Amino acid sequence: MAFNNLDELYAKLLKDQDYIAQVCGQEAGNILHEESEKIYKEYIPLNPKVLNERRYKNGGFADRRNIKVFEPIKKGVKCSVTVRNIAKARGSDKGKDLDRFIEYGIYNSPNVPARPAYERTKRRIVKEKILQKAINKALADKGWI
Repeated sequence: MAFNNLDELYAKLLKDQDYIAQVCGQEAGNILHEESEKIYKEYIPLNPKVLNERRYKNGGFADRRNIKVFEPIKKGVKCSVTVRNIAKARGSDKGKDLDRFIEYGIYNSPNVPARPAYERTKRRIVKEKILQKAINKALADKGWI
């Protein structure tokens, strides 16, 4: 790939920025999904009725369809993308964002521990160099490397 000047390079980079951000978001979403699946093993409700109502991969916190990659926010060549689990709570907290309850352990019932899926996701992304790998993949897909 050759450029005649920096303006051409900059224009191409901005054109490919959304794709690169989406690849990074999808990879981060995969890690969040893995961490979201793990939380079900960390807390098993004592009340059998609650246990029977857990949704897991059927609309619950472990359902990959609930991992949303939002549109990138761009500021020049800087770009950020948000990834969230958008599952909603049921029961007395119906319709509220379930991720906040799980992440921080804030429930109406006692003895439910925090299960920080987001924090664990961030740590894994850094430790496993997920974003660096995703950026390299996206750059290769677009012919940069």
